[in-house]
Amino acid sequence: MQTSTSETTPPSAQLGPYLRDGERLLWSGRPDPAVTFTPDDRYLIPFSLLWAGFSVFWEISAIGEGGVLLPLWGIPFVAAGAYMVVGRFFGKRRRKRRTAYGLTEERALVAVGDARLTDSPVRHIPVSRRRSRDGHLSVIFGNAPFGPERVYANSGMELMSFRTTNMVAFWDVADGDALAAALDGVGAAGRR
Repeated sequence: MQTSTSETTPPSAQLGPYLRDGERLLWSGRPDPAVTFTPDDRYLIPFSLLWAGFSVFWEISAIGEGGVLLPLWGIPFVAAGAYMVVGRFFGKRRRKRRTAYGLTEERALVAVGDARLTDSPVRHIPVSRRRSRDGHLSVIFGNAPFGPERVYANSGMELMSFRTTNMVAFWDVADGDALAAALDGVGAAGRR
C-alpha cells in the first residue's frame, strides 16, 4: 500500500508551503488517529444501526418479491448503512493520518493531504475548546455550527453536511497542553 507524503512528512513540513511571507508556525501537530469515538457517537451509532438494519431488511424483502427494480433501489441504502456502521471509522482514521494542524500568530491552518488547506484567523473570533478525559484537546475556530452540522464534524460522516467540510477545527490533539499554551500565546479567546 502506497502512503501519501503527508502521512510520513512532519506537520510543519506539510504546512510550510501554505505559510505567507514572514509567517511562522508557533505550534504544529496532528490529530490522534487512535481516537475513534466522539461524544456524538452516542447518537450516531444507534442511528447508523437503525439505518443499516432497515436497509438490509428492505433489501431482503425486495429480493424475496422477485422483482429487479426494488432490489436495485435498495443497494445505495445498504451501502450507505455499511459506511455509517463500519466504513466511516476507516475513513476517519485515514483522514487523521493525512491531516496536519498549525498555528501562527494570525491563522489556524488545517491541511488534509497534499492539496487542501482551510484556515481561519485566530484573533477576535470565538474559539471553543474541549478537553477529553484522556487529555486530548479539540478546538473549533469561529462560530461552531449547531444541529446536524456539529454532530457530523469529526465523525467520519462529514459529507453529510457541507458546513463541516469548511469548518476550521483541530480534533483530538494528543498534546493538548502544548496546543493550549500556543493558543494562549496568540491570545485566542475561548471556552476551555
